[in-house]
Amino acid sequence: MRGEGGLPGRAGLPGQVVYRAGRPGCAGRDGRGARRILSPYRGSTELIRWRDAGANRYLRALAIMLGTAILLAVPAFLPDKQVEVLADGKVFSVSTSARRVEQALARAGIRLSARDVVVPDPGSSLRPGMRVHVYRCVPLSITADGITRELSSPGPTVAAVLQEAGVRVGPDDEVIPGPDAEVHPGMAIRVVRITYGEETAQQEIPHRVERRDDERLPYGLARVLQRGRPGLQQVTYRVKYADGQEVAREPVGYQVVRQPVTEVVAVGRASSISRGGEVIRFRRAMEVTATAYYPGPESCGPNATGYTYTGVKAGRGIVAVDPRVIPLGTRLYIEGYGYGLAADIGGAIKGNKIDLCYDTLAEAWKWGKRRVIVYILP
Repeated sequence: MRGEGGLPGRAGLPGQVVYRAGRPGCAGRDGRGARRILSPYRGSTELIRWRDAGANRYLRALAIMLGTAILLAVPAFLPDKQVEVLADGKVFSVSTSARRVEQALARAGIRLSARDVVVPDPGSSLRPGMRVHVYRCVPLSITADGITRELSSPGPTVAAVLQEAGVRVGPDDEVIPGPDAEVHPGMAIRVVRITYGEETAQQEIPHRVERRDDERLPYGLARVLQRGRPGLQQVTYRVKYADGQEVAREPVGYQVVRQPVTEVVAVGRASSISRGGEVIRFRRAMEVTATAYYPGPESCGPNATGYTYTGVKAGRGIVAVDPRVIPLGTRLYIEGYGYGLAADIGGAIKGNKIDLCYDTLAEAWKWGKRRVIVYILP
């Protein structure tokens, strides 16, 4: 059997003639690749299609089913991953073959609310040794600019809460607790606004004291030769304010308005004096307030006995002192009075005060009250 052009035809069904496609006037493959067969029994052309594309789709579907079955079966044979889940203040150790973080959470029995935050993301791939943090949405408060707001936030840190709440934090502002602190239920977050300003104030400059030895001045005494005077300066301070209240200041500039004047003091070095041609040596001298008394009842009251606190008979040369300043029994020389002995005390004699005893009331009245120099004798 031959086709067009004398070429042999392909055998088909009994009584059919198959012609090669592509030759004019002959039956063959149509435009989609199906073979066309002529049937002499029916007297008409029947189109029988064998689709190569259909076979390909069948093979693809079979491959997909096999791949899915393998993927579903593989986890059962994979080794478990050891991970930790930190949630609600507890640490859950989870052994699982899960592939994603959310599956590990389900394995640990962790339920999430809408605003809880999971780090890493629930859809992340699960790796051995991974630590999964669950940050719960907790109630807390923020105080800033004099206003306290109650809100709920998962954090996880104070900085994240402030950012979520839209609270601006300046470079100098202080956040209590710190920005990196983890939030917990009932936490009170405070933002302290820090500002700075400048102030000026006048301040004294202490004057120096210059001491000069004076061989003519008795040892123990000092005389001011030149009065000192403090200087004056203007100080500029940088002042720190927390929420409008001053909390600290530091000087940042000085300007001298008046220079200080040094005080000059003469310091006595002499250890002897000459009185009436007599040289009197002493250990030290001191300036005191001296009064006088008569040992009778006119000066000492109705209970006067005429004897001193130390039991010595009172009379000229006996001096009442404060034992804390001049010990009892000390020999003295008093300018304008002469020699004396510290042998009595008095209720009004305190500190640098002495009371001189006279034999008559008239002499005591005549002395009165004076500032004198007392020399402490060896």
